[in-house]
Amino acid sequence: MTVTDAYDATIAQKLIHELHEYVTSQLTTVHLLKPTKRLQRLLNEAQSLLIATKLFNEYITYTQTKQLFHRLLLPPGITEEQLVQFMLPIRTLAQHLPDIELVVFFDEFSTSSCLGLFHEMFIDRTIHGQPLADKIFFTAAINPYISVANANSNNKNNDDSIAHRLDYLVHQLSQSLEHLKCRYGTLSNSQLHDHIKQKIQMFQKNENKQQQMPLDSYVQETVCDAILNAQDV
Repeated sequence: MTVTDAYDATIAQKLIHELHEYVTSQLTTVHLLKPTKRLQRLLNEAQSLLIATKLFNEYITYTQTKQLFHRLLLPPGITEEQLVQFMLPIRTLAQHLPDIELVVFFDEFSTSSCLGLFHEMFIDRTIHGQPLADKIFFTAAINPYISVANANSNNKNNDDSIAHRLDYLVHQLSQSLEHLKCRYGTLSNSQLHDHIKQKIQMFQKNENKQQQMPLDSYVQETVCDAILNAQDV
C-alpha cells in the first residue's frame, strides 16, 4: 500500500477500504474469531495508510479463536445472576455455531447454593425457562455428600476438624442429578505427587523485580510435600 500510495492515491484508498471491509466481515461472519480491543479501536478510527497498516498487523498477528472449553470454579456464595451472566456469552456463541460442541465445566459443583438452577440446566436443558442449545455439553466435579450429623459424629474428638469441615458445606444433589454421577476413583499417591509437582514447576518467582525464575528444587519439594500431607487432614 505504501508503494501504491506514492503512485495512485485512489488505488491506495480503495485498498485501505477493502482491507477494512474484509476484517469487519471476517469478525462478523466467523464467530470463532476473537478480536483484540486494539483491533476494535482501529476499526473505529478514521481510515488512513498508517491505520490500515496497524490494522492489518493487529488482525494477522493477534487475532485468536474463542474458547470452546469453559471452566467456572463455584464459590459457595455464587448467585444465580452471576451464573446466568457466565452462561450468556456461551449461549450466544452456541447459537452462532450450531454444529460445534461447547464444553462447560463447573468445579466444586456440589458446594454451590444454585443447585436448583443447575438441575434446570442439566436436566431440563433450559436456563430460567429459556432453552439451551443442544451443542452445549455440561460436566462438573463434585465432592461426596456428608451430612452435618455424620461429620460431627466422625470428628467428635477433633473440634478443629469439625469447624474446618462445616465451613466447606457439600450439598446433597437432587435424585435426577444423582443419576448423572460417575465415580472415577482417587489418584494413587505417586500419581498425585507427579501431578502436584508438575503444577508447582509452573510457578515462578521474581528476581530483582525483572526476571521470572522457577522455584528452587528444595522449595518445590517442600510445597509439594505440604500439599500432599494436607490431603490427609
